[in-house]
Amino acid sequence: MPIRKILTVLFILGVSILSFNAVSAKDAHIEMLRAQLADFKVHALGDFQVRALGSSTENWGVPAIGADKYTNYLNQKAGEKEEITVAVLDTGVNFSHNVFVGSDGSSRLDTNNNLIWNYIDGTNDVADDNGHGTAVAGTIAQSTPDNVKILPIKVMDYNGNGNLDNVAAAVERVYRYVDAICLSLGGEIEGDFTPEDVDSVYPVFKNAYEHGTLISAAAGNEAKHTVLYPASSPYTFGVSAIDSDYHFATTYPAGGGSNYGPEVDFAMPGKEVVVPWGIDYMVGNGTSISAPFLTASIALIKSDHPEYTKEEITATLKVNATNPNDEKDEYYGYGYVKFDFYNIPSGIYVINSALNSSLALDIAGGSEDDTANVQIWDNNGTVAQKFIIRNLHDNIYEIEGLKSSRLLDVAGGETNSGTNVWQYSKNETCAQHWSIAKNEDDTYSFISECGELALDVAGGQANSGTNIQVWEPNQTASQKFNLELVEPISGQQIIPDGDYAIGSELSSDKGLDIAGGSIDNSANLQLYTFNSTPAQTFHIAYLADGFYKIINTNSEKALDVSGAGTYNGANVCQYGWNGTIAQQWLIKENSDGTYSLSSRCNDLYLDVSGGQSTDGTNIQIWENNQTLSQKFAIIAQ
Repeated sequence: MPIRKILTVLFILGVSILSFNAVSAKDAHIEMLRAQLADFKVHALGDFQVRALGSSTENWGVPAIGADKYTNYLNQKAGEKEEITVAVLDTGVNFSHNVFVGSDGSSRLDTNNNLIWNYIDGTNDVADDNGHGTAVAGTIAQSTPDNVKILPIKVMDYNGNGNLDNVAAAVERVYRYVDAICLSLGGEIEGDFTPEDVDSVYPVFKNAYEHGTLISAAAGNEAKHTVLYPASSPYTFGVSAIDSDYHFATTYPAGGGSNYGPEVDFAMPGKEVVVPWGIDYMVGNGTSISAPFLTASIALIKSDHPEYTKEEITATLKVNATNPNDEKDEYYGYGYVKFDFYNIPSGIYVINSALNSSLALDIAGGSEDDTANVQIWDNNGTVAQKFIIRNLHDNIYEIEGLKSSRLLDVAGGETNSGTNVWQYSKNETCAQHWSIAKNEDDTYSFISECGELALDVAGGQANSGTNIQVWEPNQTASQKFNLELVEPISGQQIIPDGDYAIGSELSSDKGLDIAGGSIDNSANLQLYTFNSTPAQTFHIAYLADGFYKIINTNSEKALDVSGAGTYNGANVCQYGWNGTIAQQWLIKENSDGTYSLSSRCNDLYLDVSGGQSTDGTNIQIWENNQTLSQKFAIIAQ
């Protein structure tokens, strides 16, 4: 008789559990696992206390994450806001609740399309006969402006019973048409199964992520070291709960507490939160409340920046997140999102003048010297016009030339209008510290910590070569800039220093190789079958801000972009370490566990030429295309 394991499931806010048997063999046919998961029964209950409609209905979570300030800012922005749609897959919604009435009297619910569906009875009637869905959708409505519409999909019945098959089908139905999805539900995976096993049966979560639709999912409410699925999937955000003091919610009043684990990405309000229920309000506890707060945060960012990719939204969430333990952990993840001030994500930027969008901040002559002048110049895509904007703390930034590694600096630290701005080696003075203010027209102003003077295009002249200075803030276009995020950077080391083989995702048996095992400068980098020689082993060492040097252990020479080329097809070879930007690589982890490497000198990506997996294929740099040619495995040796 085959060995069998138990896969235990619960859907939250509550702790009711139903179990079923599922084959545990890792190599079992996917369809066999699918057949077991099709009967994946779930149940959702909540810990709620009735509160009369006449009493306070203020949701402390809204100001706690700064959603009220962000909403107010968005409402004051010039121009019409783009409609943002978030899908809530739950027990439906109560259409009569006043939380779904916008400020102009219109409905916040997106009901005029063919996406709405009730997976319980096969109709388009998504009325909430439980209350849980109204609480989840209502929390999003409380936290966002009127342009954020909520698409209700019913996947659980009046008792909160559901089915993972229906959840996956609902995600498949909507993910191409919405901006975010909220799943205040989840199941515990036990035995030999992993989230990746379940993902193999339900690839829709990966598909949604790759499409660009971000999913927030509740971590669970049993106060234990287990993050439920799909929150544990690498393609969703796992959300734990905090209380009104921003402490991790270890316990709830009626028992239980937030789950935790390495798959937690963010922690959001989830203890004793006033939420809509029926046509009234109740006090609720659980990560089912936390997940919609993260969905609301995504919707706020998307409302502000409809053009943002999932990477840019994720970077913005992270930079506005605070972790009391200062680094990602199993309780808070990256931290709790709080828009007290709007921080821009640390990253590589082009800074364009609001006087003329074709003019960008520029280091004169591409110089790498101290006191080289800062000017505006025709946008030309060179590294001299790319800057690392680094968030130090609470809206204080350094602005570093990507090419020069020197900081924008107020000459002499002077506090007089008209003082010149140049680049200078880091000295941690106020002359190199800037606050960034977001203007109502979606531009940004840079204010020096020295004298609170604004970065200013001298005389308001929109010509190449016009000098950059500081001047008393005046809100003219001379002091406004548009930020183009080229690449978000975490500033965290994701690859420990050590020796590695670097495999290509084009072929599992091939990796990077120094041609002929050469130890000479300019020896070529190629793709070759793994053969355990030192020519295929590289020492990766962290520099700063996500950048690494990669040294071949045989030759002791660094991977280098030939001639510091800034064009598609520039060759990659090895060369003695010289610390130039041609030898510095930004390493990013992709959602599928692979890595991509971009050159600091041009933001182009390490690429297997032509996507060919034959031995000897050349390695080059090429613009980002997210193909397997640009994805690598980094394998510790």
